[in-house]
Amino acid sequence: MVPPLPVDATRLLRLRRAVPALAILLFVAAAPVRAQEQPTFPVGDEVKYHVDSGPLDNPAGEFRPVFTHLVEIQDAGWLRLYFSSADLPGDSYVLLTSLRDAEHQRLDSAAMAMWSDSSAYFNGGQLLVELYAAPRTQGARLAIDRFAAQFAPQPRGAPGQCGICGNDDRAPSSETWAGRLLPIGCTASIFCEDSTMVCAGHCAGGAGLVVQFNVPPSTSGCGLVNPPVSDQFPIVQQSFLNAGIGADWSVMRTGANNIGQHAFERYGQLRRIATTLANVGDACGMNGYGVDLTCVRTQTQQLSTGSITARLATSYQYNADVRGGNSGSSLIVNNAIAAIVTHCQTGCPNHGTRVDRSDFATARNNLGLCGDPFTLTVDTSGAPSANIVVTPADNAGLSDGATPFSRTYTFFTSITLTAPAQAGGACFDHWRLGAVDQPAGNSVAFPITGNTTAVALYTFSACCTADFNNDGTVNSQDFFDFLTAFFAAGTSADFNHDSVVNSQDFFDFLTAFFAGC
Repeated sequence: MVPPLPVDATRLLRLRRAVPALAILLFVAAAPVRAQEQPTFPVGDEVKYHVDSGPLDNPAGEFRPVFTHLVEIQDAGWLRLYFSSADLPGDSYVLLTSLRDAEHQRLDSAAMAMWSDSSAYFNGGQLLVELYAAPRTQGARLAIDRFAAQFAPQPRGAPGQCGICGNDDRAPSSETWAGRLLPIGCTASIFCEDSTMVCAGHCAGGAGLVVQFNVPPSTSGCGLVNPPVSDQFPIVQQSFLNAGIGADWSVMRTGANNIGQHAFERYGQLRRIATTLANVGDACGMNGYGVDLTCVRTQTQQLSTGSITARLATSYQYNADVRGGNSGSSLIVNNAIAAIVTHCQTGCPNHGTRVDRSDFATARNNLGLCGDPFTLTVDTSGAPSANIVVTPADNAGLSDGATPFSRTYTFFTSITLTAPAQAGGACFDHWRLGAVDQPAGNSVAFPITGNTTAVALYTFSACCTADFNNDGTVNSQDFFDFLTAFFAAGTSADFNHDSVVNSQDFFDFLTAFFAGC
C-alpha cells in the first residue's frame, strides 16, 4: 500500500501553487523599474517523504529484490528522489523506473555517491523503487528522505521584463554543448574534452546539481519535461566565485550518466574559451534555457543574438536577450566563449563576466584536463621493432613510427593504431592496452583518457611460416624463395630460430610447406 502524502505536506503544496502567482503580481506592481538581477529560475518543490526499508539480508547465491516501493505523487509533472540512507553492500544496487515512460536508473554505491544520494529527474508522478541485494550479503538498506516535484508551473517571459532588449527574438536551438542545470535553473557549457563546464558562480555551490542535454519541449502548461536518463549528468566538483557583476563565474566537472558515458564522449561537442578579447560592436550569441511566455519553449534551449555594447575591466555588456534560466550561459563571440551570462537588466544592457579573469582561468586549468595532453607510448613484444601506423597525428604533428615511440594527445582524442602482419620474422598476434589484452585484429581504436601504453604482441606461433614471401598464399614461389635464402645462409632461412641455418631448417620448412602453412 502506498502511503498518502502527510496532511502538512498536502497543505504546503496547495500554498505553493497559489502563492507564486500572487507574489509575482505584487512584485511587478511595486517595482516597475529593476536593478540588475541574476537570471536564474529554480524549479520544483521539495517535500518530505519518509520511507525506510530497514536492514535486509540476502542469503541466496544470486541477486534478489529485497524491497519494493512505489512513490506515487498526484499532479506531479516529474519526480526526483533524495535518500537519507543507502547501504549497498557488495554489488547491491537500487533500480528506479518511471511508470510513465519506463526510463530507469541503476544506482550502486559508487553511482549513489556520484549522484550525491539522489536520483536523476523522471517524468510523471509514479516512480518504482527496487532494492536488489547482492548474493550472500547482509544489511542492505534504503531510506528516502524527500522528493522534488513540479506542480502547476506558471508561464514566464514577456517583452519589457528583465533581460529582454526590445522584442524577445529568441529562437529554438539544439546545441549539445549547452545543458540545462537543475534544480537551480541555469545553463552550463562544455568547454573541455573531459566534459568540464563553465557556468555562473551564483548557479554553483549546491549539492546534487544535474545538467541535462537534448531537453524536450515543455508542456502546454509550462511544465518541464525531462530528457532520457542517459542525457542527464551529475555535477561532481565545483570551483566558483559569486561576487557581483564581472566577478561571477564557476567551473563544474560532470560525472557519468547511467550507462557510464561522459557528456563530451556522448555528444562530441564543445565550445573553446576565447583567446582574444571581444570588441564593441562584435556580434554575439548565447544558447540558453531561459523561461518564455510560450509555454512549450520555457526553459528549453533557445538561441539569442545581439552585439557587444561595452567592454569593461572584467565584464561585457551586450543586447542579446536573456531571461530567468539563462544565468551561466556562454556568451559566444567568433564561435568561442568570451563571457558568462550573469546579470540582466530591465531595458538592457545585460552583463557577463569575462573569461580572461585570472582567477577564472586558473580554476579552469585546475579543474579541466583539456589543457594537459596525455602521453601514448607504443611498443612491441616478441619483436625488436615494428612500424606502426598511427592516426590521427598528435599535438606535435607526429603520427607513424617505429617502436618504441611516444605521442601526445588531448583528452579523449580517438586514436587508431595499426601494426604490420610481421616484424622481425614473428607474426602479429594481438594488441594490449595497459594490462588488458585486446581482441584479435592488427588495428585497435580507443579514446585517450590518460597516459596509455599500447603494446603490439608478436609470436612465431602466429605465423603461417610456410608463406615465406608473405603474399598470403603457400605455393612453389615460397619453396624457391626459401631455397635461395637457405643456400645463401641468410638469416631469414633460420626457420626454427635457433640462430643457425642448417638441414633442420630445411626439414622444418618442408614440413610446414606440405602442411600448407
